[in-house]
Formats: sequence, structure tokens, C-alpha cells
Amino acid sequence: MRERSDDQRKKRLQRRIVSDFLLEYNWDGGTKFEIQRDGEPPEPDVICHDTRTGERIGIEVTVEHYEDAHARSVWQQARGKKAPEYRLTQTDAQENIRVLRRVNEAIGRKSNKSYQFPGRLILLVTTEPFRLYLTGMKRALAILCVPVRHPFHEIYIYSTHGEPYQLFPAREWIGTYRSGCNPLPRLSC
Repeated sequence: MRERSDDQRKKRLQRRIVSDFLLEYNWDGGTKFEIQRDGEPPEPDVICHDTRTGERIGIEVTVEHYEDAHARSVWQQARGKKAPEYRLTQTDAQENIRVLRRVNEAIGRKSNKSYQFPGRLILLVTTEPFRLYLTGMKRALAILCVPVRHPFHEIYIYSTHGEPYQLFPAREWIGTYRSGCNPLPRLSC
């Protein structure tokens, strides 16, 4: 029973993340993508369709925290249980680099998976940290690398504050964050 409610909670979180992301994605691309349904493995997590064109995209979602203890604390709270308060142990700059390293690991893990989906496949890596603002970390984002081989047409990092940043195929801010942000050099692993 707990497994089922945890799975439902995870799917609701993924849908909320994708719904928020699509606001910026649609604004940037002039599209009208909406969530169609949850994906069933080996499909990506969320299947979306453009209400005007019928185009479909599959979005694989992963959420990264400072560390496993932070993730456990967040999920315990989401279950309505008392959780130990998570505290940062290093400066914001150090903690944020730690999160970006976890983002790199997640990109690598997801890049090695096989997905079955006929449309465009997008990887959306969301960060959950308290004070991580991607727009304030422009230089630090350069540590993120995209594997040479991966199944995705597009890869994005997205914070709990929004700030969608495309890592692949181009390194650039999208949506309302596009203006005034300088693209970073493209790195591959």
C-alpha cells in the first residue's frame, strides 16, 4: 500500500514539475503542449501533446537534492511524517556545486537508459535545494556536461524557482529567462 501511495505521490510531483516547465517551454517555442498522460515504462515519465499540431513529446523527470539525507527529509515530509530538519553544512557556493555534481550524475544515469517513445524525448533534471538560483550560477553551470551518446533530443535543468536552462542541443536559457542571459560554452563528456 505504501509503495502505491509513494508511486502516486511521485507521479503527481512529476506532473507538477512538467506542468510548470511547459509554461516556459511553450512561451519560448510558441507551442501549446499539455500533459496527456503518465508514461508507462519503458516510456518516459510524462507524455505531452501539442493541442494545435498533435505533436507528442515524452519528458523524463528526475529530481536532485543536496544529498540522500536531504531527499529522505523531503519525502518524509511529503508523506506527512515528521522528518529531521535538513541543514546545510557548507557555504551556498559549495552546496550548489554539490547539487550540480548530482545533476551530472543523473544525466549520466538517464543517458544510459532505453526509452520507447515515437516522438521527441526530453530529459528534465529538477533541483530541489533551498537557495539554488540557476541564474546566479551562470559560471558554475559550465561544470555540467552532456554525454556524447544519449537518447534525448533536448536536456534541461530546472530549479524549484523555475529558471529553465537548456543543456542540449544548445546551452541557453529558455522562456522568460532567455533575455539578458549569456549562453555558456557547450561541454560534452
